[in-house]
Amino acid sequence: FGRTFGPRRLEPSLERKKRLVVKTKNVLDWTSAVLNKPAKSERELEGGDDSFVSVSTPPHKMSTRRDSNHDKLSRTQSIVLKTGLQLHNETPVMRFLATSKSQPFHDMSAYNNFLVKEESWTMDQFVAWAEIALSDEALAVLFYRLLGGGILPSPQMERELVQEAWRDWQSSDIRFQAGNTDSLSMDHFSHSLQKLIFSKGNDSRQQQRSLPWGGIGGFDGKGGLGFGVMYCIDLKWWEGWCEYVGWSWDGRNDHVPPISTSIRPLDLSTERLLDRQSDQAVAGTLGSIEIMKAGVVKGVDYVLIPPGVWDVLYELYAGGPPLPRMVLPPPRMDPRQGRDRAMSGDSKQMEGLDEVGNVEVLDDRRLLKIPESFVVATHPWIFACHLCDAAQPYRRGDAGPMSIRIMATPDQPLWRLYAEIIVRLQVQNSRAVGQDGRGRGRLWKRVDASKDQASRYGPWVLLCKGRSAIWPIMNQDSELEDSYESLKNDWMTYADSQTIEGCGLANGDRLMIEYAVLNKAGDFVWPREAAAKAGRARRLADEDSKFKRMIRGIDEKGEVLDKPIDLVGMSVDAMDTSGRWYQVEIIEVAKSRGDDGEAEDDNEEDNEEQAEATKRAPSPSKAPPRLKKGEIKSVCVDFSPHGGHTEWIDVDSENLAVAGRFTLGKSEESNAQTNKTVITPKTTTTNKKSGNDSNDQSAGKICTLPGFGACALANLGNTCYANSAIQCISYMPLLRSYLLSAQYKASGDLNKDNPLGTGGKLLEEFADLLRKMWSGKDGEMSPTRFRSQLGKQDRQFAGADQQDAQELLNYLLDVLHEDSNKVKKKRYVEALEDDWVKQNTLPRVGEESWRRFLRRNRSVMADVAMGQVLNTVTCPVCHFSSRNFDPFNLLSIPFPTVADVVFQCTVVRRATALNCPKILNRASKESDKPKRFDVSVSDDDLQPPSGHLVMEQYVIAMSRLADIGDLRLRLQNICGIPANRLRLCKVEHTIINKELEDQSPLKKYIRVTPLPDKEGPCVQIAKNANGSDEVGSNAPAPTQIFAFENTLALRPSPRNAIENEEEEDSTETEDEDEEENSRRSHDKARALKELKLVKELLAVYGDKTECRIFDTNPLPISKAISRSLWPRSEAEFKVGLRVDAIDHRDHWFPGSVVDIINGGANESAEGSQGSENSFKPKVQIHFDNFSSKWDETYTIDHFNNGQVKPLYSHATPRMKPTEFLVHHRYTDKTTKTTDLFGQAFFVHCQNEWSTARAGAHILSQTARYLQKNEKSLADSDQGQETDGKLLRLYDKAYITISEMIDLLLEYDRSYVRAALGTDGRDDGCDEFFNPEFDGMTMSLQLEKKVKTLLHRLPFELRVCTTEALVGNKNAVSAEEFPFPFSLLRTIGNYMNARHAVVLHWCDFLVEKKSRSATSAPSVMYVQPEITIHKSSSALLEEEGSRKSKNSPGSGGLHLGVCLTEFCKVNQLNLNDNWRCPQCKDFREGKQNMNLWRLPDLLTFHIKRFNCSARWREKITTKVNFPLTGLDMSEWCHSDSPAIGRGEDSHMYDLIAVVNHYGGMTGGHYVATCKATSCGPTGSEEVSYNFNGASSCGSPMEDDEGSTTSTTSGWRLGRKDKESVNQHKLNAILASRHVCESSEPLWLQFDDDLVEPIPPKNVVSEMAYVLFYRRRHMTSSNVAKYSSLE
Repeated sequence: FGRTFGPRRLEPSLERKKRLVVKTKNVLDWTSAVLNKPAKSERELEGGDDSFVSVSTPPHKMSTRRDSNHDKLSRTQSIVLKTGLQLHNETPVMRFLATSKSQPFHDMSAYNNFLVKEESWTMDQFVAWAEIALSDEALAVLFYRLLGGGILPSPQMERELVQEAWRDWQSSDIRFQAGNTDSLSMDHFSHSLQKLIFSKGNDSRQQQRSLPWGGIGGFDGKGGLGFGVMYCIDLKWWEGWCEYVGWSWDGRNDHVPPISTSIRPLDLSTERLLDRQSDQAVAGTLGSIEIMKAGVVKGVDYVLIPPGVWDVLYELYAGGPPLPRMVLPPPRMDPRQGRDRAMSGDSKQMEGLDEVGNVEVLDDRRLLKIPESFVVATHPWIFACHLCDAAQPYRRGDAGPMSIRIMATPDQPLWRLYAEIIVRLQVQNSRAVGQDGRGRGRLWKRVDASKDQASRYGPWVLLCKGRSAIWPIMNQDSELEDSYESLKNDWMTYADSQTIEGCGLANGDRLMIEYAVLNKAGDFVWPREAAAKAGRARRLADEDSKFKRMIRGIDEKGEVLDKPIDLVGMSVDAMDTSGRWYQVEIIEVAKSRGDDGEAEDDNEEDNEEQAEATKRAPSPSKAPPRLKKGEIKSVCVDFSPHGGHTEWIDVDSENLAVAGRFTLGKSEESNAQTNKTVITPKTTTTNKKSGNDSNDQSAGKICTLPGFGACALANLGNTCYANSAIQCISYMPLLRSYLLSAQYKASGDLNKDNPLGTGGKLLEEFADLLRKMWSGKDGEMSPTRFRSQLGKQDRQFAGADQQDAQELLNYLLDVLHEDSNKVKKKRYVEALEDDWVKQNTLPRVGEESWRRFLRRNRSVMADVAMGQVLNTVTCPVCHFSSRNFDPFNLLSIPFPTVADVVFQCTVVRRATALNCPKILNRASKESDKPKRFDVSVSDDDLQPPSGHLVMEQYVIAMSRLADIGDLRLRLQNICGIPANRLRLCKVEHTIINKELEDQSPLKKYIRVTPLPDKEGPCVQIAKNANGSDEVGSNAPAPTQIFAFENTLALRPSPRNAIENEEEEDSTETEDEDEEENSRRSHDKARALKELKLVKELLAVYGDKTECRIFDTNPLPISKAISRSLWPRSEAEFKVGLRVDAIDHRDHWFPGSVVDIINGGANESAEGSQGSENSFKPKVQIHFDNFSSKWDETYTIDHFNNGQVKPLYSHATPRMKPTEFLVHHRYTDKTTKTTDLFGQAFFVHCQNEWSTARAGAHILSQTARYLQKNEKSLADSDQGQETDGKLLRLYDKAYITISEMIDLLLEYDRSYVRAALGTDGRDDGCDEFFNPEFDGMTMSLQLEKKVKTLLHRLPFELRVCTTEALVGNKNAVSAEEFPFPFSLLRTIGNYMNARHAVVLHWCDFLVEKKSRSATSAPSVMYVQPEITIHKSSSALLEEEGSRKSKNSPGSGGLHLGVCLTEFCKVNQLNLNDNWRCPQCKDFREGKQNMNLWRLPDLLTFHIKRFNCSARWREKITTKVNFPLTGLDMSEWCHSDSPAIGRGEDSHMYDLIAVVNHYGGMTGGHYVATCKATSCGPTGSEEVSYNFNGASSCGSPMEDDEGSTTSTTSGWRLGRKDKESVNQHKLNAILASRHVCESSEPLWLQFDDDLVEPIPPKNVVSEMAYVLFYRRRHMTSSNVAKYSSLE
């Protein structure tokens, strides 16, 4: 009753009797339909046909018809008892079941006539009749009818069933044996417990019924420790059930009232004991094992019951999940103390051991309580074990082999672990069984291959090397009774009496059990060893083939190599005349001459030796191939180091091998193994052939698991999306039964007139496809007809294009609804009025909305797969709340919006006098003021954003599909720096020296890499930075980004650049003279403007604010200097002159004169054009942004001919400044190596700055990394004296840098004025012209003064290429050289993209005497302090709380977070077009979604695909969705009817998943479904079963028409007759094993491939659509759509 229809409350007796009348008629109708079949002949009955028949033989004669009926009678009785029909053998069976002659009923009159008869069957007669007439399935269905009708069971029957199961447990030896208590003193146990220990059952069947279901507990059912297995159930539920049935421990039933007045308990739920937030695994991924909460206490939270009792209660009430746990051994105590306490009789501990009290224990009806000494391992170790695939022993991945989860304890014997594994994993290989019905097995443990633990067998090691154990495969039941002790001894010998922990196993380890297979000789061989040998043989064969080709001097095609390898001196393995192998060298080779086969050696003695060697060599089985000319025929090797002589050996003989093959300590055994591998390729070929034969036999691909679907679908061209959707729908209960049983035809639901549907065509094609898939005959089929019909109905799915599985699912569910809609003509239904909604309660409104929805939509989909969502939108103006109940059949849940990509942006501001006052605001030597600028700093100036700070940090949440440009704009709004002045870089932290302290700046190096402006999307940037893009994962978050402010700050000026020229008049002038005059006047005006601008710049260029607050753009000045110094003769050539020159390709480029070449040094740029030009002086021009190899030379003629022009006459100035990275570096004196450290930074320089001016700018920006904080010194462990010296050192560095900046700026300013000739001249001049100026002298003077200051700097300024950042400090080469502080070279001409600047920091000593040679170096580098923005701290806390909600330990995002995101309040915008019903206007309302009505079949669509205007992505975040126990109450409205139905009415379990592999451009769909049993006609178990098997079985008809039923659970099924086809027999056995297993089976459907996978692999980052079912289906839906009702 409970397993089929779910728990319910008992109704009043009067109402119950009324309903029984209707139920009885339903039972009679069903019985008539079942029995109304042609009668089988006597011969057919003798053959044991199991189909439904009508029998005319009187029942009282059937019981003695055959001798074998006695055995069948007992089995049938057990079935009757197990299903709940607890009647005495002489009690008359209800009259409506059958007549005295067992004639079928044809109409209601037959019922009426029969009911008045007094004849009836006894129980024995009915059992005898049912044995012949009914199959197991029909019998189970019949009694489920009785249970569903409310006739059975009564509280007394439930109590008696449990009492019988409890007595079976008491009378069996499953609890204890004397052998288990040899080491325990019997004085520790009470009298009743001693009786329990020494009692043994005599009935083997009774003992089998006491075994835990599904093989849990091992071969004998006693668990891993040998003390048995008990089940944990909720204490509250047990107490309620005891009150309901009137439970009594004395076993008497006479004092219990016949009808209980208590309320019948709900399902046997254990959810209150489970830990659904465990960090060990996601719920359900451990298969048959669920994790219990920590701290649960026996007697407070749970009670223990025997396995048989659990079976009965679970069959009656359903529920679960089952919680079997191993019984731990009793605690040991002093034997004397135990005897004293036993004798006293008043010890509390003895009261705990003896719960019986003073009741006589010899009473057979007495039930013994579970003693207090019974303690179970509530949190055992869990191992995952899978069966090794003999055909592919080295297959990768977890898909394919069967797997189980096993619980164990550290001190458990290893042999008991092995015994449980072989019981729960079934071998379906005829070659694994010997003549005695046994096989051999051994265990492997998976190790970490990255820790060099892997062997030649891959990442697996044997637990017990060199040993194997017996595996009773064929007759396990008889082996248990007859050979248990011998098997136990063999297993103990295999395990060597080791424990689980003693053999190296730990919690969570993965195991693999391998079984041996028979070879042709009838001997057992191990598949993994055979595969390893075959692989080694293939490798050796390839190596030998390559070696033979090499010594013969030929290629793979057999052609002689033009340049063969020189073999003389090569080491090889060679066999001498005595047959021993030595490693020798080749001293000579002989080549073939061609057709004659003679060697090309003229030495007759050698030829004779070769002939003798040929005679001694063994003759080959066939003539050697004819050698080609030049091919090596033989080689001469030298055995003299080993006491031999030289010998000639033919290259085709077997006396040559690769060096090390037979030498270097190879043992004879290994050589023998190598020789044996010669025949391995033949074996491999044979195996391959047999595999092909197997494929040919299974060309029809029979179903590997009949009764469980497991039917693959062929891919018809990018139809994986459809195959995965079809597979998942086929495992949806009730809907599957509805379609397979064709109820839509019988009930008239097929709607052919619905314009919204397909006229029923697609529904019928889909139902036909499901019938073929669930027929149990085909393992693969091609859905051609369904695909064709689908394409006709929707052209979107007609082609071979890739489609979205979610879109197809949505379409299919909608079509199934419309094609089965009972509403033939849909009437218009008015929506609910707002006034009526406001006047009524929310449940009343929801019920009315659903009722109105059903007026137009009444179908199986509406009943079982559609729910309601409460959509509430509140107006922000009038606060009116609009409530709508929207139906859904597929719920699309988003990822959290708070899980957008979060960046931790560190803004590095340019150095100014505000944030680096110690250097840049220091007064000059001539000034009397202490500071250069008067700056006041307040507390607010020390909080970001502020120009007084160097480094500020902001935490910004960006959209996943935003790009770097969007992030730059967000930073602009926060920090105030314009977006075009920010340079964003990704950061990489590298630890340089782990031995240094964390405070040391030399410990790590911060590498920065620029990000392009259009880099994106942000999610990809985060993925590249963190290695993961998982939303809400535990990966490092947020992503670190550095934003460098442009180090240039242009000086505010009225004319910062040349004004744009006015647009020319488009009117054409006919007078050419007038046009020429206009052009001249325009040029003159332009020249005057340029002159005025230069004068304005000269007035402020190089003042006290230069390089400290502002930077001047010298472009107009540089152009003026170029024209001022323009040479008119060769004598006026000057180094440093800026020009525009045309190269050899006639392209104009700006450049600088870097050298003056005297005449005759070398030829001109255009070649020698005469002796006169070759002796003229020339200038060497270096072009900007080019290397020196592109330099060209020019003469004065080129200047005069217009091939060299003043600066920017033809070339276009580069608008972007020169940008380069500055790195910090130091030298480790102990290792003499250089390392980068600290934070690299960007520096921007004006292209026309001299290198001296650029050097001043670099020094000013370096000041940010010399800001020593006095507070940090106060917090340090150094003394005050040392701190004072350290401050003085830093102060000296500040003074030196400030003086050097002043010096460089002063000389640069003087050089500019002198070059323009403005010194001593009137400002009223109209042009600049000073060709006689020589800046070489001024530049040399600057270099001399700079050298006096360089040694006082804490670092050396160097220039190097980016490839030579780390090199020798003292090496001055083309790759690295000192930075030139020159006035004659511009930085834009000197630096190119391959250059970088290095600050090589010097090691300074505060106390030279206290410093050792090996101590860590010290530098004056100081990492700037980072100040965090206030709002960023709150965002970081929010990010941390969001991550804490995710599944701990397992990674990824919990499904509940996505559901919470779906139900949270969202702010609508005007584009959503929501119109307030009360305001009558469009508003930006607040929307809130809540689940209201939950369907029996709940489908989730995870919105993994995201797109924007520029980018699109697939979110690959792993969503941890529970396989069992998804509690939906958190996301339902408080008034939802789903909450009020019952405690577990909102509990859901997973049944299928659609997975998407790939990305946005393409991918592949794979379905994962939980294998549940279902018959070809839709007979299925509606209640949730945790192993997926059905109680009624799943028949599979073979070609001969016989039916084989597979029973599940603890019911006993009939023996199947042997099938002729071995593959079908293996499939039937595999299906039965799945039914009888406690482990749930998950199948992966990859088009035409169906493989089992472990439950943990179901949860992956590829999950796209999730299918859940309610644990307890709605009773009305079960009555309407289940084949059992």
